[in-house]
Amino acid sequence: MPPKRKNVGKSKKASGAAAAAPVAAPVVAPEPVVPEVPATPVISTTPVGLALGNDFVTIALHRNNGAEVIVNEDGERATPAWVAYTTRYVEETEEDTPADEEPAKPETEVILGTTAQRQFLRNMQHTIPEVMRLLAFMDDPEGAQKAKSLQKWPFSITERAPTADDPSRIAVELNLEHLEETQLVTPTELLAALIGGLKGTAEGILSSIVREAVLSVPTNLTEVQLAAIRSAADKCGLKLSALISEPAAAALALLDEEPLVSAEPENILVFDFGGSSVSTTVLRRYVGETFEIVASKVDTATGARALDDLLANHLLRDISRKLADISDNRRAMIKLRMECERIKRTLSQSTTAPVFVESLHDGMDFAGSNMSRSHFEVLITPMIQSLLNSVDSFLTVSNIPLKSIQRVILTGGGSAIPLVQRKFSELFGEGVPVIREQNNPQETVARGAALHAFHLFDQLKPAADEPLPELPTVCADNELRALTKAVGLAGADGKFVPLLPAGTAVPVAISVTCEVAGDDKASILSIVAGDSETAAENTSALDIMIPASAGPEVNLLLSVDRAGSVSARITSNDGSEVVSVSA
Repeated sequence: MPPKRKNVGKSKKASGAAAAAPVAAPVVAPEPVVPEVPATPVISTTPVGLALGNDFVTIALHRNNGAEVIVNEDGERATPAWVAYTTRYVEETEEDTPADEEPAKPETEVILGTTAQRQFLRNMQHTIPEVMRLLAFMDDPEGAQKAKSLQKWPFSITERAPTADDPSRIAVELNLEHLEETQLVTPTELLAALIGGLKGTAEGILSSIVREAVLSVPTNLTEVQLAAIRSAADKCGLKLSALISEPAAAALALLDEEPLVSAEPENILVFDFGGSSVSTTVLRRYVGETFEIVASKVDTATGARALDDLLANHLLRDISRKLADISDNRRAMIKLRMECERIKRTLSQSTTAPVFVESLHDGMDFAGSNMSRSHFEVLITPMIQSLLNSVDSFLTVSNIPLKSIQRVILTGGGSAIPLVQRKFSELFGEGVPVIREQNNPQETVARGAALHAFHLFDQLKPAADEPLPELPTVCADNELRALTKAVGLAGADGKFVPLLPAGTAVPVAISVTCEVAGDDKASILSIVAGDSETAAENTSALDIMIPASAGPEVNLLLSVDRAGSVSARITSNDGSEVVSVSA
C-alpha cells in the first residue's frame, strides 16, 4: 500500500544546471528541461557553446560583444558534473480521498550539480560524479571491469549489450526503494541529464528555445564517444552543429581580442590541468583565428585531484593522532578529500586556509592547524615538477623545440594554483607570455566554443526574410584531431614498433623502409594500433600481403585520415607499386 501524504513536503528543487524533470518508475532516463515559453516560441538564432569536462560542465553564449558564461540556478558559472537519483513522493489527488489522506506516489527524481554533491554521503550508491569519465569505458569490451577497478566510485557498474541507439557497453545500476527491479542508466543517459540541465538554464535566462550548440571536444575523443554525446544532445532537442577542439577553444577565448597580424603562424602550447586528466597540446595559429593541432597528449592517470590525495595523506597523520586511523573508512575518506579540495581552491586565492571536517569519526569533528600556501606548495612541488618534466619530454618526442613556443595558455581548474603558473613561467622563460583565465579557468573552453559558434553563424547569417542556415556538421578549421593510440608495425620478434605516436595530429602520413622475408617467400606486414609494447595485445588495423618478388626491402607509406582510417601503400626500391590497401 502506498504511503499516505502526511508531513511529506514537496521535494527540493534540483539545482546545478536547472532541475531535470522527474521520471516515473521504472523508466529513469531524464526528460530534457524545457522552460515555459510564449505561445509562439522564440528560437535563439546563435548556437550556445558547450564544455563537458570530467568535473564541471559549462554553457556560454555570445552577446553584448563578447562570450558570456550562463550562470545556473545556484549562481554558479560552472556546474559540477554530478547526477544523482533518489525516490520522491508526489501528490496524487483522488476525489474520494480526504485532503490529509491523499496517497503519495513514488517516482524517480533526477538531481544535478551542487545539489547532487550535497546529498552524496547519504546516497552514494545512486550518485554519479565525473560523468564524462565513464565515456572512457563505454566502448571497451572490458569497460565494466576496468571501471570497477576504480575503488573510489561507490556506485555499481555492470555490463550491457550495445544497441543502435546507445553504443554503451556499461551502465550504472539503480536499486532505489520504489523500483521493483534493478534499473540501468547508461553514460549516454547521464550525459542527457547534464546537457538537458544546461539547456534548460540557458532557455530560462534567454526566454527562448535553444536548438543548436557548438561542442568543445578533447583531442582523444573517439568516434563512438562522440556519437554518444550527439545522442545525448538529441534526447534534449539540441543539435551539435559544429565541433571545436578544447585547446583551440581555450586559445580562441583568450586571444579573441588579440588577432594575429603576422603572416607567420604562431606556436602555442595549451596545458589543460583538469581534475581528472592533464592534456598538453601544441597549436599552430594562423591569421583568421584558424588553429591546427601539431601534437597532443592526454594523461588520464593524473589530474588536480591527485593534489587532494597528497593533502589528505598529509592530514591523515594528524587525524590518526587526534581521532583515529580513518584510512579504511570510505565515508570518512570521502569527507576528508572533499575538505582537501576546498582547501586547495582556497589557497589558490588566499595565503592560508582553515582545516575543519565536521563529524569525521564517530561524530567527532576534526580541527587541524591552518594550512598555509607555502606549506601546501612544499607538498605538491614534486608532482607539479613531474608534470613540467612531462611537458618537456612531450615536446622532445614531438620534435618541437622548447624555444619555438611563443605563447603558453593554462586552462582547467588546476591552472589556478599559483605554483603551476610560476613553474611554467620558469620553464619557458621571460620572453614567453603565460596566460590564463583570470576569474575561472573552467570557463575558458565554453567561452571559446561560444565565440566559435558566433563566428560560424555570423558568416552564414541570413537576411531577415530567410530561414536559419544549416551550420556545417563539423568545423573545418578546427576539425583537425590527433591519434588516440599509437600506430605502427608488428615486429618479427612480436614487439610493437610505433611509427606514429599517440597525439600525432591527423591527417598524417609517414614513409619508412621495411625489411621483408627473403628466400623467395611472401611476407605479411601487420599494422597495429595501441599502447602495449607487445604487438599482439594491440588492435590490428591492416595485414598486408607482400609478394616475394618485391625484394628484401620495400617502402611503406602509412597514412591516417581525419576519420582515423588507416591506409598503406607498398612500393619496391625502384618506385613501382606493389600493393595498396585501406582499412
